[in-house]
Amino acid sequence: MEVKVYVGGHRTNLEHFSSTLAANSDYMHSEKISYSPATRRTLKRISEAISSMKAGDDIEDIQQRLRGPLSIKPETKTLLIVDSRMIGAKNRPFGKTFYAPRVGTYYRDLKKLFEGHTVRLYAETRNPTSLTEVAYAESILSGNFNVFEAFLSGHDLNDFRWSKFIHRIQGKNNAIGTTIWRYEDYPYIWRDVIGAFTGLPNHQDLIDPPVSQGTGLSFQGAQLFTKYTKEYPDLDQESLLKVRKTFLRQFPNLNHEETISYWPAEQADTLTHSYEDDWYYIKRIDNTEIIEPISANEVNG
Repeated sequence: MEVKVYVGGHRTNLEHFSSTLAANSDYMHSEKISYSPATRRTLKRISEAISSMKAGDDIEDIQQRLRGPLSIKPETKTLLIVDSRMIGAKNRPFGKTFYAPRVGTYYRDLKKLFEGHTVRLYAETRNPTSLTEVAYAESILSGNFNVFEAFLSGHDLNDFRWSKFIHRIQGKNNAIGTTIWRYEDYPYIWRDVIGAFTGLPNHQDLIDPPVSQGTGLSFQGAQLFTKYTKEYPDLDQESLLKVRKTFLRQFPNLNHEETISYWPAEQADTLTHSYEDDWYYIKRIDNTEIIEPISANEVNG
């Protein structure tokens, strides 16, 4: 059995990915593909299984106990797992220089958990200028009402490299195969991405789910929501929830659309150039597969 795990990116871009899997569930079922949605229960069962493995329980017994929670059927050829968490602290996804500072050995443990099966990871990179803004907005929705500068405090984004994240999830000697694409390319290659993740033979025929009106809070909305809570610090929980709904309605996060940005042009250019240089390096990391748009030169010749 192939075990394929979507590890992100940031979960604000997960809606289209998950919606596409749901919209094409009949097709996946016909190809003996089992899909385990990213519910807390599912992820908790996986974590419990890893703990049992570390405690010395028999791997085959642990795998058998996971069949129900992960929707694994006797005929399953491919198991899809979507991990929607921001790996690491929910409100602080950045270490001093690493995205997802607590990723640690989790995926290496997952590979051991599925001993006897092939495990592959699927990851999405994103320009740190927009990544930091959506991560900040997510933290505001979690009740962490700080200004953006405080959210970034202690993080050296000039040393931010997705390649470090890729090396960490792959483990020693790049042991775990990883497929990677860029968030910025996703609207143009989503069928290729879903096709690679599912292994469906005719991925160009995938059903595109309805267009979403946006999920989460925009960066501008997060800033205004924070300002509002500072002006009205004595809001009770019920009032705060009502205000939260209003801000979500008025300032939705619209993925892949131009929005107001915090970053001065010069600093944004510097971070973007570093991101592009890092992408050039990522494309050369061992045991990785890159998905990106086909260039005009490739089409013509």
